[in-house]
Amino acid sequence: MGDLINSLTIPSRVVPTYAPHGRELISVVVIGNPSMDDVTLEKKVFQELMEWFGPIVEDWQHLRTQRIRHDLPDQKPPMGNPEETAEPCRPGVYI
Repeated sequence: MGDLINSLTIPSRVVPTYAPHGRELISVVVIGNPSMDDVTLEKKVFQELMEWFGPIVEDWQHLRTQRIRHDLPDQKPPMGNPEETAEPCRPGVYI
């Protein structure tokens, strides 16, 4: 299994006008800034999507790759237990 994709959403399920009638807009998030070029990154993401969804992905059309610096924090496991009370890492700051 691949390990590039952090999350996948379908924003057109929330706002139908994000995609033409009868189609969906799928957004895939990759955390970090992989050192590979956009074409290679696209191919690897599509390979990972094929593992998730099968050959239907071959019908999907890539629209755009956006590299956004400083957008989301790295939240790879291990993460803290969300049921435990968080302790401040310094006064007034919790992680």
